[in-house]
Amino acid sequence: MTPSVFGGIIPAITTLYKKRESLPPPAGGVRPASCRVTDDAEKRKDMSKSDYYERQEARRERYIQRAAKARRNAAFAAQKAGEMAAVIPVGQPIHVGHYSEKSDRRYRERIGQTMDKAIRLDDKADYYAEKAETVGRGGISSDAPDAIVLLEEKLAEREAKQARMKEINAAFRKGDAALLALGMTQAEIDKMRENMPSYFGQPFPSFSLSNNGAEIRRLKKRIESLKATVRDETTRTAFDGGFIVDNAEENRLQIIFDSKPALPVREALKGRGFHWSPNNRAWQRKRSHDATYCARLICGLAD
Repeated sequence: MTPSVFGGIIPAITTLYKKRESLPPPAGGVRPASCRVTDDAEKRKDMSKSDYYERQEARRERYIQRAAKARRNAAFAAQKAGEMAAVIPVGQPIHVGHYSEKSDRRYRERIGQTMDKAIRLDDKADYYAEKAETVGRGGISSDAPDAIVLLEEKLAEREAKQARMKEINAAFRKGDAALLALGMTQAEIDKMRENMPSYFGQPFPSFSLSNNGAEIRRLKKRIESLKATVRDETTRTAFDGGFIVDNAEENRLQIIFDSKPALPVREALKGRGFHWSPNNRAWQRKRSHDATYCARLICGLAD
């Protein structure tokens, strides 16, 4: 790290501290209240809608606390880098050939490494803050107890939209009187004609109807799939060293080992999409035919 970069340390420290000041105070080591999951799947059958959203909120809080911790550590590292840099007089060069040259270079390298650490921690804080923002905003999760109800509401909206687009297209071909009969005002009709590209030939082009129709079919298929899984029951399959749980209540395929699996097994699990769940004390991923096949393959049960 050369003297020319010292001028960039102070602005970086200021930026990190501003981010730190905007964070909530640390939780003091107290974990957010959440719904504990046990290995016994029967205890999860009565999971209510509030339980699911409480767990979702707990996940958001965990991300917020992780972001806060990383932001604080980044600020401390940046402060340390600034204090280390302050020892060197501004503009003082490295005395080449002097007995202090090597130690001076190492010291300046440590300053740069400390500041790099602060930047990495700040990036980590941004990552967790973004994760916290997106919790519960990624669409309708199949894990939600009210997923079917929400999907049916979304399907009804799409079907109503499809019917409305067809009505307006049909009325458009008949003239303004037909459009007025649908409840549109003359101002809305004039604006629609003004904004409509001439090559469309109608207010809602065929691709709009096709895309919306495809979404309707996708929603229907997903609803049917979820209704089928409602009738599923949790099953356990033993293998040498543990058992596989097809957990219908959690919508997870879980592998519970009697002891910590060897590194090659853990690598195989990660490579097949499984991740370790501290709450469930199991390696798990979402239920699917592929998840079942991969679990049986890793556990030596594949046909």
